[in-house]
Amino acid sequence: MENKTISREHSILAVADLPATPRQRRVVLILAVVQLVAFVVVAPLAEIPLKPLPAFIPSVQAVMFANDLITAVLLFAQYSITRSTALLILASGYVFTALIVIPQALTFPGAFAEDGLLGAGPQSSTWLYIFWHIGSPAFMAAYGWIKDRDGPHAKKYGSAVPAIGWCVALVGILVCALTWVATAGEPFLPAVFAPDRIHMIPTRAAIASAAELSVTVAAMAVLWMRRRSILDYWLILVLGGMVPDKILPIFFSISRWTLGYYAGRAFLLATSVYVLVRLLGETTRLYDRLARANMQLLREHDNKLMTLQAALASISHEIKQPLSSARLNAEAAQAMFQVDPPDLEEVRPALNDVVADVDRVNEILNNIRQLFGRAGTEKTPIDLNAAGHAVLQLLREGLGHIETTVEFDGRLPRIMGNRIQLEEVIANLIRNAIEAMEAVEPARRTLKLKTNTDGSGNAILEIADTGPGIVPERLEEIFDAFVTTKANGTGLGLAICRSIVENHKGTLIASSDGKRGASFRVILPTVHIGSS
Repeated sequence: MENKTISREHSILAVADLPATPRQRRVVLILAVVQLVAFVVVAPLAEIPLKPLPAFIPSVQAVMFANDLITAVLLFAQYSITRSTALLILASGYVFTALIVIPQALTFPGAFAEDGLLGAGPQSSTWLYIFWHIGSPAFMAAYGWIKDRDGPHAKKYGSAVPAIGWCVALVGILVCALTWVATAGEPFLPAVFAPDRIHMIPTRAAIASAAELSVTVAAMAVLWMRRRSILDYWLILVLGGMVPDKILPIFFSISRWTLGYYAGRAFLLATSVYVLVRLLGETTRLYDRLARANMQLLREHDNKLMTLQAALASISHEIKQPLSSARLNAEAAQAMFQVDPPDLEEVRPALNDVVADVDRVNEILNNIRQLFGRAGTEKTPIDLNAAGHAVLQLLREGLGHIETTVEFDGRLPRIMGNRIQLEEVIANLIRNAIEAMEAVEPARRTLKLKTNTDGSGNAILEIADTGPGIVPERLEEIFDAFVTTKANGTGLGLAICRSIVENHKGTLIASSDGKRGASFRVILPTVHIGSS
C-alpha cells in the first residue's frame, strides 16, 4: 500500500492535477456563500457616497500587481515541470492582469495627476479597466477549455524558458497596445463616465458591465463543466469575486466613491489574495510529499546497493571454491599429459572432477538467479504513461539539447508489473538513445516516446531516436549478453532489459534500417482492474 501511495503522489507534479478533496470543495462553497451574503448586504446600500480616496486605486492596484505576478511565477514554474499548455495560458493571464493594472492606475484621474499620466483622457482608466475585466476571464476560459487536451497530445521536454519568454513578451505587447488604444485613441472611444468623472452614464455603463459579466459567466461555466482539480475551484471563486463588480453598475451604483464602488474592488482583491495564499500552501504541501517520496526512493536505492554488494560478496565466496578446485584438477591433468607416456587412467578422473566443479558453479548461479527472481515477483498495477513521465523527469538534464516529444495514449490500460524494474528498462533504453545520438549533429537529435495498444490486450511503449541506427543483421544479436555496439559498453544492458520484459510476460523488439535511427518497442499485457 505504501509503494502505491508513493507512486501516485510522484505522478502528481502540479496543483492543476491535484484533485479537490471534499473538505476543499466545502471551503470553496462556504466562501462562495460568504461572497453572496456580502453582496446581498452591500447591494441595497451600494449608492451611499463615501469620502473620495484617489490613492485607494493605486494602493489596490499595487497589491494586485504583486499578487498576480507571484501567482504567474508559480504557475510558470509548474508549467516548466508539466509542460501543460493550459497552465502556460493561465500563467499568461495572470501576467496580463499584473501588467495592465499599472497603466490603469497611472491613468486614473487624481491618483498621480489631475487628468492621469501617459497622456490619458477622461475615459482612459475606465477603458483599461474594461479591457482588464474582459481579458482576465478570457484567459481563464481558454485554460479551462484546453486543459483536458494536454494528456493525449505531444509534450515537449527540455528548456521551458523560450515558451515562457514568448508568452510574457506577447502579453506585454498586448498590454502596450491596449494602453495605446485607451490613451491615444481615447477621443474615439465611447464615454462611460460623465464629464464630472464621478457619475457613470447609465446606459453605457450597463452595456460595458454586461459585456464584462458575459465573459466572466462564460468562463465560470467552462471551468465548472471541466472542473477536476482544486485549482479549477479556486479560479471559479476568483471569477465569482468579479461578479459583484459587474452587477452593481448595472442595477445599483453608477458612481465612483460609493460603498458599492469600494466593495466591488474589495471582493476582487480578497479572492485574488486568497487564491495566491492557497496556491502557495498547496504547492508547498505537494512538493513536501514529493520530497519525502524521493527520500524514501533514495533509501530504497541505498538498501538495494547494500543488498547487491552483499549478494556479490556471497557469489564470490560461493563460486571461488569450485573454481579453485577446477583449476587444480585442470593443472593436474596437464601434468599427467606431460608424463611420457601420458597417464591417461589418471587424467580421466581429473577431468571428471573439472566437469563436476563447473556443474557446481552453474548450480550456484542458477540458485542465485532463482533468488533474485523471487525478489522481483512483487507486482502491482502500473500506469505506463506515468512511468515514462517519471523517467523523463529523472533524465531531463541529459535531454536538454535533444528535442523530445511524448505521444501517450490517455486511455492506455494499466499493466501488472514491478514499477522499479520497468522504469529501469525505460531509463536504459532512453540512455542508449541519448548516447547513440551523440554521433549526429545537435539539430538532428530527436527522441520520441509513444504509447498505444495493439488491439490484442497489450500495451506498447515505443522509444525511437534519430541516431546512426543499427545494422539490421545485428538487431537480434544486440540482446545477447556481452554483445554491444558501443565502444565502452558492457553488453549487459539490453540483455537485462529483455530479461525483465520477458519476466513480465512481454516482448522487447528492436527495429532499424541501419541509417535513420533505431526504435525499441516494449509490448506488455494489460490488466483490467476491478473495483475493490
